[in-house]
Amino acid sequence: MKQFRALILCLIGLSQTAVGGPWRPTLTASADKTTVRPGETITVTYSTSNATGGLYFIHQLGEWIGLSDGISLPLPSGSFTSTPAIPGEYVIRIMAVRRLTDLNQSGQSEGRRRAVIVEIPIKVVGPPEAVRGSLTITPSTVKPGEKVTRTWTSSGGQTFLDGQPVPPSGSDTFVPTKSFTSVLQVVRHRWDILKLKATCEVQEAP
Repeated sequence: MKQFRALILCLIGLSQTAVGGPWRPTLTASADKTTVRPGETITVTYSTSNATGGLYFIHQLGEWIGLSDGISLPLPSGSFTSTPAIPGEYVIRIMAVRRLTDLNQSGQSEGRRRAVIVEIPIKVVGPPEAVRGSLTITPSTVKPGEKVTRTWTSSGGQTFLDGQPVPPSGSDTFVPTKSFTSVLQVVRHRWDILKLKATCEVQEAP
């Protein structure tokens, strides 16, 4: 059985760098703003080195907002957005991890893990926006090989399109291979979710 030893370094601030030793990961992260109104989007940019994995969490007053087990981050660098919808104080935690496996003095396989964490405090002030959204697919009926454009807008919560987080507004154009239905969700909280659907029909070839 692998045994793991962990060392966690934690820094707090708008823009921080957590630096480890020769084989420990490093992590730099910053937010474009730390005080926002409900429904306003925050963009976090990060960069890592010597990391084998990365996660981020969003935490408010002892309750996890979003996925409690963390959301995976592409390595070695990138950015993500968060749109807190409820006034209060939040913490965005970004973690970079490096795992190694070698043999201990008894010849047993032993895993070593080092992690660094950057915490960014966020304040959400003011009354919450109403949860609104729209989703359209044009044209709604196409022939095989024709393009469609999907357009969405939202306010007042975190936005998900077909289960994936997306910016509050946007569009994409693609060629569908079969009829489909897209689902837009605007999530203020677990019990306050707006769900919209739009369907596109791909006609059968003659």
